[in-house]
Order: sequence, then structure tokens, then C-alpha cells
Amino acid sequence: LLPSNRPGCIESSESIVELSHIVELFLLLISISGVKSSVESGGTEQPLSSPKSGENIHA
Repeated sequence: LLPSNRPGCIESSESIVELSHIVELFLLLISISGVKSSVESGGTEQPLSSPKSGENIHA
């Protein structure tokens, strides 16, 4: 049973790595789409820097 479990663990770890890469791609797509939508709507708003400026104002 132990030898059969080892390849399963390797496969599960590889699938987790693939899922993490997929999540990173989704985050990149979301950030890119957010930047495009902000440029199309306002043109001057930068969503990536606005939270930082907001934190600076509150701080």
C-alpha cells in the first residue's frame, strides 16, 4: 500500500502546482481586464495604485 501511495502523492503535488499556475493566470487576466475597464471608463484612474493612495490618506 505504501509504494502505491507514493506515486499518488507525487501526482497530487503536481496537480496542485498546475492549479496554482492556473490561479496565477486567472489573477493576471483579472488584473489586466480591470486595468482595461478602468482605462475605458475613466482613463485617469489607476486601480493598482488607488488602494495604496487610499491607505495613505487614511493613515
